[in-house]
Amino acid sequence: MSESQLYEVASDLRNRIERLENRAEFSVELGEFPHGSCSVTSELLAHRLFMKGCEGIHLVSGGSPNSNMGGHTWVEVDDILVDITCDQLERFGITKSRVIVTKDKRFHHENFPIHDRCAYHGNIRNDEWGPSRYGDCYAALFPE
Repeated sequence: MSESQLYEVASDLRNRIERLENRAEFSVELGEFPHGSCSVTSELLAHRLFMKGCEGIHLVSGGSPNSNMGGHTWVEVDDILVDITCDQLERFGITKSRVIVTKDKRFHHENFPIHDRCAYHGNIRNDEWGPSRYGDCYAALFPE
């Protein structure tokens, strides 16, 4: 997928999440979207890309040496980084962008040293006994 196609898919998902009523019922992390919701939204994005036939999808998590920033999760498709919750970092004066699609990974890799990078193969979480119902959330976002 090209950068522009990735941006289109990512922006569409972001808009759908913002419009989703009762989103915290699917995952507590979505209650204050985009704050604290990078993990769930990255998995939703990875699944959406997978469903559109995209390959080379990875969920990437990193931790910050600056304890105020904590950790962060985003998606990488081949050599392209896609982040739909980076505006939660605005309180640190970092970015106001709602969606980032770029080959320049310096900011993420320098501020959130990678501790986990997993290939995504279409297995979205839907733990009926726990707080995360990502599969149900995906179905509500994309009812078609």
